Amino acid sequence: MDNRIIMEIKVLYALPIWLVKSLSEYKIYKGSISKYGTAFRIEQRKEIERRSYISSRTLHALPTAMRIKYEEFIQEGSLMVLEGTILDMMDVYDNLDKFIIDNKYDVRTLGFNPYKAK
Repeated sequence: MDNRIIMEIKVLYALPIWLVKSLSEYKIYKGSISKYGTAFRIEQRKEIERRSYISSRTLHALPTAMRIKYEEFIQEGSLMVLEGTILDMMDVYDNLDKFIIDNKYDVRTLGFNPYKAK
């Protein structure tokens, strides 16, 4: 089976303890890397995947033009819509954890961007 890599995991606040334990078990720690260098190497192998989450309420509130674009992201599998008014972060973590396990991803680094996470 080909190797897959998750470049970055972004969270709004602290990581849940179960995720920290899981990452520690595999000796995966927060680190600083050159995103450009890593992206270039991975792009050469065409293995970049992005996974984002929004609530169903957010999706339904989008203007038509933007919703059409979001529907494209949903179809390609890069945008996940979870039911509800706001995202329940445990649902996001559970979904992401299942995705990582099901796809046998090799998580190499973990990132956090408090400025873009909403």
